[in-house]
Amino acid sequence: MVLCREGFLDDALALFSEMVGNSTSPDVVTYNTLIQGLICMGRWEESLRLFNEMISRDISPNAFTINIIMDALCKEGMVGKARELFDLIIQRGEKLDAVPYTTLMDGYCLQGKMDVAMKVFKSMVADGIEHDVRPYNVLINGYCKSMRIDEAIMLFHEMRHKGLVPDIITYTTVLGGLLGAGSVRAALTLVNEMEASGQSLDRITYITLLDGLCKRNCIAEAMNVFQAMVNSNFQPCIKTYSILIDGLCKDGKIEMAKKLFQGISDNGLVPNVITYTIMIDGLCKEGLMEEANELFCQMEENGCLPNTFTFNAFLRGFCEINEMQKALEILHTMDKRDVFPDADTMSVVIDLFSKDEQYKKYLDCIPTFVRKI
Repeated sequence: MVLCREGFLDDALALFSEMVGNSTSPDVVTYNTLIQGLICMGRWEESLRLFNEMISRDISPNAFTINIIMDALCKEGMVGKARELFDLIIQRGEKLDAVPYTTLMDGYCLQGKMDVAMKVFKSMVADGIEHDVRPYNVLINGYCKSMRIDEAIMLFHEMRHKGLVPDIITYTTVLGGLLGAGSVRAALTLVNEMEASGQSLDRITYITLLDGLCKRNCIAEAMNVFQAMVNSNFQPCIKTYSILIDGLCKDGKIEMAKKLFQGISDNGLVPNVITYTIMIDGLCKEGLMEEANELFCQMEENGCLPNTFTFNAFLRGFCEINEMQKALEILHTMDKRDVFPDADTMSVVIDLFSKDEQYKKYLDCIPTFVRKI
C-alpha cells in the first residue's frame, strides 16, 4: 500500500477498514504491508492484532509475515510469544526457512538463554535446514556476550571445519569476545589470521579492536592499530578519537591525548560532547584546570553544549585541589542551566564541604537542586 510507504499509516489503516467493511477480502500482501508499517512505528501490539485477524480469516502468513512478527516479538523481549508463533506455524504445516530459527536463537541469546538457543540451532538440521554463517554468528555473539568465550571459539572453529567462511561480522564478534575476556594476544593473532585470509578490517572492526585494547590498558597496541587504520586509508571517525583519547588519559599519557585531540580538526572532524568531556576530564584529573576551562570555553564557542558528565569532571577536579569556591560556582552554573550533578559527585562535594571547618560556610550556598538528590 502506497500510503504506508509514504508514512500515512493511519490513513492506510482507515482504508483497510473500509475495504473490509465493503466485503473486499485483503490478501497476505496487504496484511504484510500494514503489519510491517505498524512494527516500524513501534505499534507492535496492533501488528499482533492484525496478524491474529489474518489467521482467523484463514489467510496463510508467508515467510515474510512470520519473520517480521517474530523479529518484533524478540526485540520486545517476548521470546516466549515468538516461540508460540514458531510452534504454531510448524503445526500448521508451513515450511520455514532459516530466518525464523535464527531470529528465535537471537531472542534467546539476548536473554542469556544460550542452552535453549543451542537447541534451536541443532533443531535446524533435524528439520532439514542447513546451517550457514548467520546462525553461527548469532550463537557466537550470544556466547561472547555471556562471557562464555571458549564455547564461542569452539563454534568459530566448527564453522570453518564445515567449510563455512567467517565473514566480517564473525571476526569482529570473536575479537570483541576475546578482548572482553582479556585474551589480548589471541585477539591480535586472530587479526593477523584474518588479514592473511584476505578479510579486510572494516570501521566497526577497528573500533571494536581499539575499544577492547584501550579497556585492557594496551595503549601501545591500540596506537599501532590506529596507525594501521590510517595507513589503510580509513578516515578515523570521532568515535575512534574518543576511544583513544580516553585510553591515553586513563593511562596518564595526557600530552599524547592532547596532541591527538588537536589532530581532530586537522582531519576535518569536529569533537562532540563525548570527546570534549573525555579530554576535559583527563585534564581535570591531572590538575590542569586552566587548560580544562579553556577547552570548556572552546567547546561552547563551537556550539557544543556541555552535559552532566562535563560539569561533573570540573566538580571533581576542583574538589581534588580544594578549590571549593570554584566548585560552588560550577554548581550554580549547572543550576541556572537545569543540569543536575550525579549523586556520586555530589556526595564527594558535600563530604569535602562538611569535613573542613573553613568550607562549612559553603553548605548553605549549595543550590537547592542538590538537596533533592
